[in-house]
Amino acid sequence: MKSAPVVKEPPSLDPGDIYFPVTRRAGQKRGFEPQFMASCPFRENSRIAVTVQDDKPKKFSIVTHGNAAWVDDLENGPALVSAKRASKQMTIVARSARRN
Repeated sequence: MKSAPVVKEPPSLDPGDIYFPVTRRAGQKRGFEPQFMASCPFRENSRIAVTVQDDKPKKFSIVTHGNAAWVDDLENGPALVSAKRASKQMTIVARSARRN
């Protein structure tokens, strides 16, 4: 599964390409591993707020390193993937290392 944004805000800011790929490693017992990737690095030691819209919004927090971010608890990975599959909208709020 790969998802790309429909809207990037603010419109005056060009964060470059942004992706939300999900991988599953063959032969491992782990479930799905969602990752958030951007063209520019995130603010150091920051967290990204992820909200998946459904009848009842589901909120997740993921940790950053460089220009990527992952769930901090492997148990949350499958829950985030399941919520994304069941929903049509996901909002991600992140800060870049450029302070915007």
